[in-house]
Amino acid sequence: MNWRKKGKFFCEFFVKFLSKYFFGQGGAPPYARTWLRATHPAGLQTPAPQRPARNLARCTARSFAANRCGIPRRREICYNTRMTYGEKAKENFLNGYTCAQAVLAAFQDEKWFKESGLSVETAMKLASSFGGGMGRLREVCGAVSGMFMAFGLAHGFSAPPDSQDAKMEHYKCIQELAARFREENGSIVCRELLGLAPITQNASEKATEAAQATHDAETSRNQQNSTVSGDPYAPAPEARTPEYYKKRPCPELCKCAADILATFFGLQK
Repeated sequence: MNWRKKGKFFCEFFVKFLSKYFFGQGGAPPYARTWLRATHPAGLQTPAPQRPARNLARCTARSFAANRCGIPRRREICYNTRMTYGEKAKENFLNGYTCAQAVLAAFQDEKWFKESGLSVETAMKLASSFGGGMGRLREVCGAVSGMFMAFGLAHGFSAPPDSQDAKMEHYKCIQELAARFREENGSIVCRELLGLAPITQNASEKATEAAQATHDAETSRNQQNSTVSGDPYAPAPEARTPEYYKKRPCPELCKCAADILATFFGLQK
């Protein structure tokens, strides 16, 4: 093999290597192919293999099948390594997760999360009941609950501590996190953050009737939504439409809770 053939061989190998492992689906950039064809008229003998583009903004293909309650399939969890924890939590909420799930999932790549032995799917199931201020009861904000759950995974205790001091230190941290969230947003209670009136006896009765309708096998999901339309305490959640996101502060509350916890952990400033 003469030097010209050797040079052509190595040039083809170099461009194919870049196409396969660095440039993804788009193949080698135009300037690389132009240079190769100029130096070797034969050009590339075979097209570069097509691969999906490697992008740090991709999300995991974690989805959850619809269950008997009619909950739709969940969309993807964001794990963009260039985003702040707050931005991840906000993106998770915009992808359809509850406020508690959005905050907890923002920390799924942390070492203490992985070492806890809790899978992301199980963690999302655990946090699913805390959305809407605990099942739309409008009590403690789900973003705050998610923040507390993440802290528990990192620094909680699985067995009764030997002394009350350890429990006291843990509760002190939880109260500090709550105080920081309250300082930023004025409250940690869902209905107060949303500006809702406290639940009344009539609203409680309506919520009970709506819950009964939800479990009625002969009632469709659309009928359930129309039955509880306008009732913020009813069990059926509102549709995630652009209008929903415009009137709700929930995405920003998720962002705030995740950023507070990340700052408390020293993960970001």
